Amino acid sequence: MIEGDPAERRGEFEALLRELHREHYRTLQEALRNRIKAAESVRNESELAAALAEFDRVSREMYHV
Repeated sequence: MIEGDPAERRGEFEALLRELHREHYRTLQEALRNRIKAAESVRNESELAAALAEFDRVSREMYHV
């Protein structure tokens, strides 16, 4: 049995869920940084543009978590 106020437990759960989402977005951002660096190193402009756009999208989503 879990003790404590249900509203408090729900608040803790929501905070943990937000942190999991943020961690997911940080992981995505790191992968995209690597993708951006790789595209820059071979001067692949189309891949660079796609990776930058995806990074921007992920950053905006992360901001709203």
